[in-house]
Amino acid sequence: MISLLNEKKVLVLAPTVAIIALVGVSKTQETAKKKAYFFYSESCPHCHKVDQYFKEHNFYEKYEIKKLEVGSNHVNAKLLLDFGEKFNDPIKGAVPTIVFADRHLVGDTPIIENFEKEINSTEVADFPDPKSINLNGINQDYNNYGLGSESFRKWIYWLIVFVIILIVFGYIVFDRLDQKSKLN
Repeated sequence: MISLLNEKKVLVLAPTVAIIALVGVSKTQETAKKKAYFFYSESCPHCHKVDQYFKEHNFYEKYEIKKLEVGSNHVNAKLLLDFGEKFNDPIKGAVPTIVFADRHLVGDTPIIENFEKEINSTEVADFPDPKSINLNGINQDYNNYGLGSESFRKWIYWLIVFVIILIVFGYIVFDRLDQKSKLN
């Protein structure tokens, strides 16, 4: 009788744990913002146009956009050049430029016309790193194995949920087999 009660508890507990896990994943995905770098110069009218457009469309609230001024900050300018090299951009170093995931847009018109559509077609990701952008199907940064990527974390999460469910149901099966062997 006791093991039958334990089995019923497990049968109720396993789906409950799975539902809680699903809700947790969906909430995490809802709150995670897509990230982008916006390279600009204070003296650039095209940059101000993009900035104004982003403000009017609440992109700074909807996405996590880091504004990086390149006119007076040599570190930001170097980062912009690194991205330009990585993307084989003939006008590397031009502003305004926005970089996200493995994509970039240069110029006010391309950014205004394409940014929202392009960033929404990407997975939630951390801020891009020119060393880890993969344009040719081969990741050129041998130290980056993607272990911190959002898709990898999702995969691991679902693997853990699956293993927990297997353990719970395995316990039920072995408990029943144990009960049958005791009866015989």
